[in-house]
Amino acid sequence: DARAGRFRAAWTKDPDGNPYYQLLLLCRLKGIKVWALDTPITYTIAADVKFTPLGIGTRNRLWAERVPAKGKGIVYGGEFHFTGFPKVRVQDFLWEKDRKRKIQLLKVKD
Repeated sequence: DARAGRFRAAWTKDPDGNPYYQLLLLCRLKGIKVWALDTPITYTIAADVKFTPLGIGTRNRLWAERVPAKGKGIVYGGEFHFTGFPKVRVQDFLWEKDRKRKIQLLKVKD
């Protein structure tokens, strides 16, 4: 699966070339709080169903539960978590909790 290959490549690169790591370093430098959305249980639950609506939806639901209810911030993750299966995207679960919540999706160039 090409998506899995791109994901693995992002995490096996040298940290200096890893966009997730670079964002964390920038936040630390600027004094911006960071909340980890993934937890070991997320991967345990979704491991057997990987890129299915159930697997992605389970992970996205857990992410949405960990996003702070108030304030501004960035939820940074793989594109498919925000553009994939309708009704189980991260923003769908956030809107379920608060219909008025403003969410803007940004596309980061490869």
